[in-house]
Amino acid sequence: RFAVVGIGGVIDTSTTLGARVYELVKSGALSWSIGYHIPPGGIGSGAFHELTEIDLGEISARPVPANEGVRTLSIKS
Repeated sequence: RFAVVGIGGVIDTSTTLGARVYELVKSGALSWSIGYHIPPGGIGSGAFHELTEIDLGEISARPVPANEGVRTLSIKS
């Protein structure tokens, strides 16, 4: 069982920390963890539990994400 979630964002590389996080994500040393809540009615009907709506709480770069299947598909400079 897996989930496909597409999230876009910006890492502020004008700071020392942002530049370091960018390099670590690009190298694969850091991945992503997301925290969310499913509001009432946020799960679709059907054979799969499609999340049609979520309340996003946080996105963070982690060395070990809670879900080991998380992947960064692309990162732009």
